[in-house]
Amino acid sequence: MILKIVLLFGGTVLAFWISAICGGGASLILIPVLNLLLPASLVPFSLTIGTFTSSASRIAVFKKHINWKIFFWFVPFSIPAVLAGACLIKYVNPNYLQLIVAFFLIANLPQLLASKNKTEETGKEYPKSVLALIGFSAGFISGITGGRSDFFLTVFI
Repeated sequence: MILKIVLLFGGTVLAFWISAICGGGASLILIPVLNLLLPASLVPFSLTIGTFTSSASRIAVFKKHINWKIFFWFVPFSIPAVLAGACLIKYVNPNYLQLIVAFFLIANLPQLLASKNKTEETGKEYPKSVLALIGFSAGFISGITGGRSDFFLTVFI
């Protein structure tokens, strides 16, 4: 039992450390580890607790680098949207969700393969209402898909 806890703790710390450096992917590493060490019914709960803890620790570590103006316009609109998406998930066929996410990811393939040598243009600052709309959209998508919507945010920001 102690060995399982040590392996679980070590795997979790390693996965979320890699996730912090790479910008995501801890769940993909942790799901097989959790399936080996825990009953299947506890895997989603454990992953949610780990993700929450990781997010809180990232805020604590990187708080000097957070643009708080964006945070305060993004988060208040995303939280109710996550709840709305989570309530709506009962009524949506998961096959349709999977198909929509697949089309979205395929549509973004050219952006992924585009040359990285282009210089980024510093554009004008977006109005606050756009940040609120992006926060609401990202929260809703996150709630209805049951996961983080970071890959959807990269298109908007």
